[in-house]
Amino acid sequence: MPNTVYHYCSLDSFYNIIKNSNIRLSDIDMSNDYSERKLFKKITSQMINEKKKAAQIFTSSLKKDGHSFVFCLSSGKDLLSQWRGYANDGTGISIGFDFKTLNKINEHNVPIFKFLDVIYDKKIQLDLLSSSVDKAISILERSKVENPDNIPNKVSDTFYSWWGEIENCNLRFKGSMFSEEKEWRICLSCPDYTYYESMINRYNIYYRKYDTSPVLPAYPRISKENRNLTVSNILTTCLNNKIVSYVDCFFSDIKDVLIREIVLGPKCNMNPDEIKNFLHLSGYKLEKIKISKSKVTYR
Repeated sequence: MPNTVYHYCSLDSFYNIIKNSNIRLSDIDMSNDYSERKLFKKITSQMINEKKKAAQIFTSSLKKDGHSFVFCLSSGKDLLSQWRGYANDGTGISIGFDFKTLNKINEHNVPIFKFLDVIYDKKIQLDLLSSSVDKAISILERSKVENPDNIPNKVSDTFYSWWGEIENCNLRFKGSMFSEEKEWRICLSCPDYTYYESMINRYNIYYRKYDTSPVLPAYPRISKENRNLTVSNILTTCLNNKIVSYVDCFFSDIKDVLIREIVLGPKCNMNPDEIKNFLHLSGYKLEKIKISKSKVTYR
């Protein structure tokens, strides 16, 4: 496993992430890869006839695409393709996040909030899907549910467990042509917007709701067990002539252990001293953050 994973971004995005101690989990369906979540459906078709109940589970899960929000990172520190594609043609910055801190998300065994690596190899995808289907079948059988469509309470642990098992596969599968990205993802999923807040409460995820009306003020719900990232309610914005949804994810409580490195892009106009001043003014401990310049020769 890597020690650090990197988020490539423009200088504007870097400024907002550091200044606000906040990352944005974006709607996966708005990804620049039009095959997102479609590859999963293609792969599942190869397995439908291979497992008992698999067809039933797939049919039910494919009806419930749900909504998934992701924040994308890479285990590659200084990749030209990432600089060009995600950091404003190399003028931006790569933020290094501590892997162990992010991996704590997985320690609480919450089926709908995960830190996952992306799988590009088709054989590994099939093996993982086979294992996940077995787990989903086991979950349903233990709960004596014959048909996923007939689960009485759609916000039950049974529902989230089997749906999350399949959806997490969905979010991890990408085509082999993207393998150079070496991607990791913070993923938050819900089967329906109307379940979101009850889902957050059920799994005791640290939550901060924005003030959305004059009647209901913003409120924090502190979770001692899950003192890690803090998620917001589902929000919307207008982007590229579309109204899109997203979830803000705050890390102010853990910023001194989460942010480990800053890499300036090959065409970034900032210098390390300017970055140090900005980090200091934003409340970060400079001795814990390494600052360097990309070694990629690109102009």
